Amino acid sequence: MQCLPEKDRPPFEQDSYERIINDVLERTREQEKICERHASKFTWRGKEYYSREVADKIIAWAETFIRVGDTVMQYDPGHAALPWAGVRFILQVAVNRNQAMGTALVGIELVTNIMARTRVYEVLYLSGNAELKIRQTLKAELIELYASILKFLAMTRMYLLKKGLERTISAVFSTGELKSQLSSIEKQVSRVSETAAVAEGERKFPVYILRDGKKGIEAIENNLRGLDNPIGRIGHRVEAIYVEVEEKKRFKILKWLSKIECFSHHKSIQKGILEGTGQWLMERPEYNEWYSSLGSSILWLYGNPGAGKTKLMSMVIQRLMTEESEHQATAYFYCYRNEEQRRDPGEILGALLKQLALSNEELPKIIVSAYDKQRRRGSGSSLDITEAQDLIAELANTKSKTIFLIDGLDEVDKIRRKELLDALKSIIESTSQVVKIFLSSRDNKDIRNELYGVPNLSIKAVDNAADIDRFITREIGQKIRDGSLLGGEVPDDLREHIESTISGKAQGMFQWVDLQIKFICEFQIKSDIAENLGRLPDTLEKSYAMLYQRIEDTKGATPEIVKKALMWLMSSAVPLTAQNWVEVVDWAARMDSREGLNMNQLLDLCRYLVFVDKESGIVRFAHLSVREFLEKKFTN
Repeated sequence: MQCLPEKDRPPFEQDSYERIINDVLERTREQEKICERHASKFTWRGKEYYSREVADKIIAWAETFIRVGDTVMQYDPGHAALPWAGVRFILQVAVNRNQAMGTALVGIELVTNIMARTRVYEVLYLSGNAELKIRQTLKAELIELYASILKFLAMTRMYLLKKGLERTISAVFSTGELKSQLSSIEKQVSRVSETAAVAEGERKFPVYILRDGKKGIEAIENNLRGLDNPIGRIGHRVEAIYVEVEEKKRFKILKWLSKIECFSHHKSIQKGILEGTGQWLMERPEYNEWYSSLGSSILWLYGNPGAGKTKLMSMVIQRLMTEESEHQATAYFYCYRNEEQRRDPGEILGALLKQLALSNEELPKIIVSAYDKQRRRGSGSSLDITEAQDLIAELANTKSKTIFLIDGLDEVDKIRRKELLDALKSIIESTSQVVKIFLSSRDNKDIRNELYGVPNLSIKAVDNAADIDRFITREIGQKIRDGSLLGGEVPDDLREHIESTISGKAQGMFQWVDLQIKFICEFQIKSDIAENLGRLPDTLEKSYAMLYQRIEDTKGATPEIVKKALMWLMSSAVPLTAQNWVEVVDWAARMDSREGLNMNQLLDLCRYLVFVDKESGIVRFAHLSVREFLEKKFTN
């Protein structure tokens, strides 16, 4: 006590040992409940901890201190009550100041661990008639350590009593006097432990001072072993809880940024792509200039409906994903007109931001802060466009190069396309690092106007002719192998005729090719195939018209039910799973006093127009051009 100025001594004035230690336990348990209720946490030496778990440790050390006392007869803990009185005072001051409390708990945990440990040393090596050569050295070191602890507690009290310290308490513990004092205490603990080890080597313990003799010694030694965890650390169980809680919050933050599963869309689109597809695009000078130039830039890929723009974009995305590093990040998005979220600029930016956040080992602090800020406002809403673009720019500034790829820009809500393009341009302008943006769409007038002066690439029939030929060869071969085409019995000359005819009329449209191959598989006689090859519809719209005519030619109420089924897909505010789709169609049929259709019947009647995405289970139109055909058809 003599080391402290008189003004700092009142908190350590004597009170009964039992009252002090019980007050500490009671107040720590009270704090433990508060911390658990609010999930309070703090950062200590670069790592985050939950306050409740540290409070739990303090309770354990206090109970260890009591157990050691219960083991010993005629042991006066009066002097040991001094630091516990300081601990009690800090708990009284900080109990309603959450930010200060979290960091102050670390210092308390350190002190209580030391007090429990040194009490064991006193009992084993300084009590009763123990005659040890090193006794005086150990005693002097303990006194020096206790003086440092009292000084630390007094300094902590002083800082906690300062107004407005909630904002700075963590920094106070990490720098300046308190940091120095903590370091000094840890060094002293190390010296005391070394001296205690020497004392253990020469110990001749006076058994008569223990209530249970040899068992008492064993009990004290067990308590000492229980204190062997490094001071200031949380155990494995606590660490597991911490990780679990952090993962739950991480999951919530990612869901808050975006619920759209971009990787699932990418996986679905990547299926069936032949090796070498799109290689022509990678060799185009416009692409290489965009990718290799040292400055930020935008590249626009455009083409006719069904030309394979999405597949090309997926190839570029796949290639760039393999080139990712801690210095380069890639984020992408596949727009889709039939799902509102996938055509909303805010949702698109949120999905890009989510991918950038995931490119780091830990969620960036600016993302966590933005989430916490929204929660403090009581808002569960997602980021608006400005907030999202600002965060994207900040994260892009942490990388040497960031690449954004957006497919199907023409599928974004037409009224809001400009918002998205303005946001992307703003990201480039406000970022000091390199940002590359690759967009694909049809050659729509509004998009061309917004991207005036931007380098662009158009997909012409000659560009993807080799890709289409490989596609035709593979698909015809697959239909022969699985028996879909003439039961697998297709002469070589007929196969060559089929492939060359479809290739000659493809005009760069993968979607058209896919439909024609499905058409010819419906014929059972070779001559019918040869005859109808020359009558294939030469456009997508004519192909869809032929398909829909087959539906309308079906007898009974089926055409009307199928029409409503397709209209449900067009008008639903949320994506429909196959089961949802069947249920709403069945409900609509019953409202008209008709029987519904089962899933297989619906999919069979609407074949080639819709499909079930195996990744998500959602029913989708085979292509945007299908929806556009139906909109025109139903409007007329």
